[in-house]
Order: sequence, then structure tokens, then C-alpha cells
Amino acid sequence: MNPNAINLLTHLEFPIEGLRSKSWDEFAVPGSPHLDFVITVCDNAAGEVCPFWPGQPMTAHWGIPDPAAVEGSDIEPSIIIVSSIAVLLGSATIGAYGVSKAADIQLARNLAVEYGPHNVRVNCIAPGVIKTSFSRALWEDADVEARVTQQCPLRRFGEPDDVAGVAVMLAAPAGRYVTGQTIVVDGGDTIV
Repeated sequence: MNPNAINLLTHLEFPIEGLRSKSWDEFAVPGSPHLDFVITVCDNAAGEVCPFWPGQPMTAHWGIPDPAAVEGSDIEPSIIIVSSIAVLLGSATIGAYGVSKAADIQLARNLAVEYGPHNVRVNCIAPGVIKTSFSRALWEDADVEARVTQQCPLRRFGEPDDVAGVAVMLAAPAGRYVTGQTIVVDGGDTIV
């Protein structure tokens, strides 16, 4: 486990007794804790085959660098939640997704109020269409991509680095007076 995460939990007075990294195998045996949702959060886990867990929880993968390997200071901790521009627009096709992402934004606001006195900043990023596997259907076909990006002021889809740059700013000293905010990274899609 990342020592900065442990330090932050201790600073916020969360109990840390018994916290440790666990093998997936611990959750595949009879009598193991029931899991409703399993989220893998590192690039290394993306290609691994997930074991069978009792109760067959829902699974998702967030392809980011291994969070346990992140280095940094615990002096000015920052939490960054990734939401979506789906919270800003109504939709007949991904309405439930938009509602769930709206909860991310409110979570960031509430945590910013709660953790602010501990000097912990909490912000949200709301990306538009970013060229990832999630949006593959929009950018894999050149005709679809041209039709969709024609409406975007920057006339292109975002790249992962476009979102990463905002995350770096929020986590760095440049963002030390920003908390409880949602920054839209969409090439201008939501202004037209």
C-alpha cells in the first residue's frame, strides 16, 4: 500500500488497523467477504484474468498507472475524481451513466468541505470524448469521428494526456487553492 495513502487516512482519523494489500485469491474462497463491485485500477491488471468471486460482483477497470507506485509528498494531499460531461447534458441513451457521474461531482464537493480543514483538496475532472477504449466506437470509424468532431470547437477528440495535464495541475502546487471544483476537459463540446 502507498505510504502516503496510509498517512492521509491516519491524518483524517480513519482506522487503519488490518489494512494491507490482498491477493485476489483471498476473495475466491468460500466464506470470504461478499463483494458487490470490483474495480481494478492499474495498467498491470488490465490484461489479467479476474478470478471467480462468490456472488459474481460487477467488475470494471480504470487503466491508470499503479496507484501503489505513486510517489509524492503527503504535505498537500489531493484527491481527484474523474466524472464526465455526461452530467451536463441530458441523454436518452446514457442517462444512468450521467446520473452516476453527477454523484462524483457532489462527492467531490462534500469531501472538499469535510477534508478541507485537514488541508486535503478534492476536485473533479469532467472529460468529454477522450480517445480510450471506452469511446472506441466514436473514433475507430473515421466517418463517425469526422461527423462527431465537426461539432466540437477544437475539431478533435481529446487524448488521455489532455486529461492528465489537468490532473497534474490539480495535484501540483499550482492547484493548491482549488478545491471542490469540477474542471471540464472537452475541447469546447459543452459550450456549443
